[in-house]
Amino acid sequence: MIDLVLIEKRWKTAVRNCRTYQGADVHVSSDHSLVMCNIQLRLKKDKKGKRQEPKRDIEALQQQEVRRAYKERIEQ
Repeated sequence: MIDLVLIEKRWKTAVRNCRTYQGADVHVSSDHSLVMCNIQLRLKKDKKGKRQEPKRDIEALQQQEVRRAYKERIEQ
């Protein structure tokens, strides 16, 4: 029997080491060999998750009119 690892073409450069281990299935009578493969993935960061919050103009709260409007909106 031929034991192998199937991987998509785009991930083939991620495979670092593949090898078979003969006799690893001591408790199961099979003619297959254990195949182990080391894979190193390099994934890109998700840019959609980053949302920058709008900057608040805290100094505007010094004005009486702005402070009153802010307070009314918070109470709603």
